[in-house]
Amino acid sequence: MSLNRVTSISLENLGLVGTTAPHIGNLSFLNHLNLQNNSLFGTIPVSRLSYLDLSVNRLEGTIPSELGALSELADVSFSTNFLTGHIPSSYANLSSLSNLVLMSNSLKGPLPEGLGRLPFLINLQIGLNSISGEIPRSLFNCSSLIVLAMAVNRLTGTLPPDMFTNLTSLTTLYLGGNLLSGRLPPSIGNASSLTRVDLANNSFSGQIPCLGNLPNVQILSLQRTLPREISNLINVILIAFEHNSLTGTIPPSIGTLPNLQYILLHENRFSGNIPESLGNLTYLAEVHLLEGTIPSSFGNCQRLQLLDLSVNLLNGTIPRDIFQIPSFGKVLNLSFNSLTGSVPPEIDMSRNSFQGTIPNSLDKLRGMEYISLSSNKLTGNIRASLESLRFLQVLNLSRNQLSGEVPTAGVFGNLTVISLSENLELCDGVPDLELPKCDSPGEKFSGSRLRIVLIASFAFILASVLVFWQHDLKLATRNFSSEYLIGEGSFGSVYKGVLNDGSLAAIKVFKMGQHGASKNFLAECEALRRIRHRNLVKIISVCSGDFKALILKFMPNGNLEQLLHPRSEDSEVEKALGMNQRLKVDQDVASALVADKGIKKWVQNRGYFDNFN
Repeated sequence: MSLNRVTSISLENLGLVGTTAPHIGNLSFLNHLNLQNNSLFGTIPVSRLSYLDLSVNRLEGTIPSELGALSELADVSFSTNFLTGHIPSSYANLSSLSNLVLMSNSLKGPLPEGLGRLPFLINLQIGLNSISGEIPRSLFNCSSLIVLAMAVNRLTGTLPPDMFTNLTSLTTLYLGGNLLSGRLPPSIGNASSLTRVDLANNSFSGQIPCLGNLPNVQILSLQRTLPREISNLINVILIAFEHNSLTGTIPPSIGTLPNLQYILLHENRFSGNIPESLGNLTYLAEVHLLEGTIPSSFGNCQRLQLLDLSVNLLNGTIPRDIFQIPSFGKVLNLSFNSLTGSVPPEIDMSRNSFQGTIPNSLDKLRGMEYISLSSNKLTGNIRASLESLRFLQVLNLSRNQLSGEVPTAGVFGNLTVISLSENLELCDGVPDLELPKCDSPGEKFSGSRLRIVLIASFAFILASVLVFWQHDLKLATRNFSSEYLIGEGSFGSVYKGVLNDGSLAAIKVFKMGQHGASKNFLAECEALRRIRHRNLVKIISVCSGDFKALILKFMPNGNLEQLLHPRSEDSEVEKALGMNQRLKVDQDVASALVADKGIKKWVQNRGYFDNFN
């Protein structure tokens, strides 16, 4: 095909870069040109076209007025470019025009008066520009219009009371974010074809007209007060009245809208409580709302993903039912309220009066992206389990009373994500946090029901250390069987155990139900920390937590008491222990007792003697 016979060019979404070729204008038979979503710049080529789509490029300059002479031009889209200047008045001559999309440029000036007289115009989108002046009255008589989108401009004037009398086919009306004034047209209540309405952020006055005859509305964004007939909008999906000065209460009838998914009512002046009826909205996905308490019925909204109740006068506790919603996991913003109680164990909750520790089940919210607990009274450690929240983009724990070691993995390695300032007792963490070193950085291990810790004070007397779980010790002693019991005292029992490597150990298990057992355990740990002597039994490891035990080197010949005071069945042992050996034992015991000046206090604390000199 020769170049002068080219009728269609489609080069959309190819990532083309450079200027538009001026020779395109010489293709006299070209009627379809689609260069959408590239990176083209320069001026727009003029040609005899019926379809022209140059949207999402980098075109600059003005819209060619010569296009107004193309009597067959039906579809024009220059959206999302850098075009300036006015919309040419010659466009009012495009008798075949049905779609004119000029949104998201830098166009200014008034709309051509004759646009409303185009007989086939069904789609006019000029939003996100700087169009000024009044809306041409002819547009309100354009019975073919289906979409009229002119939001976020500088349009002024009023809307005629009968504007919807002729706009019988209109389904989408976007006029929000302009400078329109006056009363809303009463005829809007008869526009039964409307599905999307945005009139918010203007300067309208008076009451919202009756909307009871708009059964097909899915998106409703207005201002002033909530309409009384809102319960009749059975197909509405989105209600947006945000960023206004609305007063009054939220009508309970809002909870009867079966398809409602989005409620945007934030930054208003509503009073009264949040209606319990919102719990009936099973399709509800996002809520941006007052005062009073948070209804537990929100737990019935099984598709809820975002709940924003910030900057209100809410009080009381947060219902636990909210955290049982399976889809919940994007944003919970309850900041700037007067909520009390503890943080729910199941996430902006900053600037309240929460106290207690960070709940250990917070890491169950796997999809959470934002958690803020700043400016409360939280205490305790920062849980290492928060490292597992891999989608977290913000973690703000600043201005609390948290203490202890800061984790280093996961989100805690990214200083652009976390905020820990004004927690004066935090330590360690990644070097860039510049926190002080922790005083006693023990190596921590955690299990399903208890935490086993190696006491750091033993480090200097142990060449190598094994830390045992409670279930490991149960295996070593066959669940602390009486067959393995080799001794019993006031505060604990001693078992013989076979460790995983086959070696024998004496396992002293403390009776934590016995008064003084915990103190006794700490006293023995302190003594063994301070004393080094060849005659002291070697410590293999320690268990500490709800279950406390010492794992000692097993002495196969029994204990000293049995050797010095054997029972009748041990008479052969007595014969083997002569006087010289007994004297040697006395010397070695005395040597151990005087090895440390603090041994007197330890012996007295252990209750061996009332007086020790």
